[in-house]
Amino acid sequence: MRNSYAALLIASPDSRASNYVAAEMALSEMYKRPIFPLWIHGADWIDSVALDFVRTQHIDLRGDAYANGIIEVGDLLRALQEGTVVSVVKPHTGLDDSLRRNPYKGLRAFSGDDAGDFFGRGTLVRSLADDLAATLAEDLFAPATEVKPPQRLLAVVGPSGSGKSSVVMAGLYPYLKNGGLPGSAHWRYLPPIVPGRHPLTNLAIALANATHDSVEQVLDDLSNPRRLHRMAGMMTGGTGNKLVVFIDQFEEVFTQVEDEDEARQFIELLVNAATEPRGSAIILLTLRADFYDCPMNDPALGKLLEGHSRSVLPMTLQDLRDVIEKPAALPDVRVQFEDGLIGDLLYEVRSQAGALPLLQFTLAQLFDKRTNDLLTLKAYRELGGVHGALSKHAEAVYEGLPSDQHRLLARALFLRLIEPGMTEQDTTRRRAALDELNLADSAQSQVLNQTANVFVNARLLVTDQIEDIETIEVSHEALIREWGRLSRWLRDAREDVRVQKKINADVSDWARQKQS
Repeated sequence: MRNSYAALLIASPDSRASNYVAAEMALSEMYKRPIFPLWIHGADWIDSVALDFVRTQHIDLRGDAYANGIIEVGDLLRALQEGTVVSVVKPHTGLDDSLRRNPYKGLRAFSGDDAGDFFGRGTLVRSLADDLAATLAEDLFAPATEVKPPQRLLAVVGPSGSGKSSVVMAGLYPYLKNGGLPGSAHWRYLPPIVPGRHPLTNLAIALANATHDSVEQVLDDLSNPRRLHRMAGMMTGGTGNKLVVFIDQFEEVFTQVEDEDEARQFIELLVNAATEPRGSAIILLTLRADFYDCPMNDPALGKLLEGHSRSVLPMTLQDLRDVIEKPAALPDVRVQFEDGLIGDLLYEVRSQAGALPLLQFTLAQLFDKRTNDLLTLKAYRELGGVHGALSKHAEAVYEGLPSDQHRLLARALFLRLIEPGMTEQDTTRRRAALDELNLADSAQSQVLNQTANVFVNARLLVTDQIEDIETIEVSHEALIREWGRLSRWLRDAREDVRVQKKINADVSDWARQKQS
């Protein structure tokens, strides 16, 4: 299909019912090849083609119309052969190549600063905003005698790699801040909070930064289960404005928090803040679909999620095309795609909800390997395509480590940054403090830190700073799925990782008891 000028659809009731024909038509749409229908059988045209083609001009080859129709087909084929030429090399856009900006995000989620590069999820963002509007209306207009509590919570649920975090941070947040809902331009917005091992501390840090109180004071206040609700009222001035609290990667409450009392207290704060009548707090969550059952163990939280969650479904073909093409057309980007490349990209990621980080990673690599302003098929094939690019990159970084000792410690490093779960499906990344890379042997610590820096520079690991604690983690769970070597390491050492996790928990308990 990529090498063709056009496609001829032999239309009949049988072809309309054929999954094979539908798949070929989808391919022609991916590669933007025109489709010319030839009607060979059937009493009604509407029964012979999909609805998208009902108004399309066609050549009738049925019965007595065949003799004239076949002449039209010959004219069509000659026109295609003589007049249709697909250019592989496109003209330069005129932008100085040194000024071009890479709009693709690799493995990291889109942030609020990336809203101008975020495409393909407009319908979902508007649906999320509509859900919030309906929830707020229920709260505002509910009778004072209403027994049912308000539910100012919205959970965005989807598979790993479906773009949940990006939809909220680069889609919904900017939409609300720009006044997408009445009054939302004046709301207060906490920066995204990731639970980690100590969700109460991370929530306290975000609140302290907003109120200029000490983290210790806020953390102490949060021991009251209604305190988040009260703080939201104080921070918004009691004027009907809202405080939006966004908990990203909410599944970490169930996979990383070792203190069950802390997890329970954190959930209780969120539930109370979301259900207080006329309250000021709006709670947004993102949750991996394969952990959707975990909140159900808490009746109050489970009830909230049951009626206030929105699934992130696979993108349509047009949405995926927007993800690829629209950033390339931005004024400070202006790059072109070699003919057939967009179709190849679409073909690899079609109907795959978890492939978005792989697509972004491949696009970022293609941009870096472009020829002038042209993203090429040659670079795409050298990368290994969408499903080979990340694994090939990770393997090259690993093989490029300076010594066998670095490679040995690379295994230990990655296994420290993974929560294995009970099964491979439950596997998640783990955020660790950088001081965990300090080993008893100072020479080995130096090599381990050098190894970590190589993977950070390659954007396979990322570092962050939470208050005075520096952290490190795997850039995206897609790396765990796609890098074969890492999958083998984890499979071989799954039990060892569980033992290490238990030792770490025991050490933390011992340290807390020693300090108390």
